[in-house]
Amino acid sequence: MKNKLGHIIGIAVIVCIIVFCLIYTRPRTIEQRYPYLDISKCTRIEGSYTEGANSDHISFAIDPGAEHFNELIETIRSTKFKTRLKNILPKGTRIHQYTEGDINWEIECWFDSVTLPDGSTSSGSILGIQNFFGDLTITVNGEIVSCSVENEKQWAQKIMDIITQ
Repeated sequence: MKNKLGHIIGIAVIVCIIVFCLIYTRPRTIEQRYPYLDISKCTRIEGSYTEGANSDHISFAIDPGAEHFNELIETIRSTKFKTRLKNILPKGTRIHQYTEGDINWEIECWFDSVTLPDGSTSSGSILGIQNFFGDLTITVNGEIVSCSVENEKQWAQKIMDIITQ
């Protein structure tokens, strides 16, 4: 009887872990993750990228009137980000040995008067997305989350193509 109860408890724990992993890593858009953040209300996009091993960071800014602003906003809005389980572990530093074709960029989306879940309002760079050579992170109001997206390499290249135009 005791052995059977131990097996039942073990199975229940395994099922709970699997359910947690499935819920925690489910793909969601930025607006599903952060319902208070309406991407269409972005007032400016800034960031930087590198091209090649010996390149400095090249800064850019895209205003709502710019040709590719809406394309970038829609790409961000429609992307489903899947939270990585490594977020549970302590974060360390990241290093990367550059190889030809690597993509490294960071974008910041600026907003005016966003009402946060605690009732306060915030303006400025509230959403950041960084592709550090294939290691994708989202930063919203200071919270950093490691994520992945479907067809990540192609998606990162699409963002790079938009911001380098």
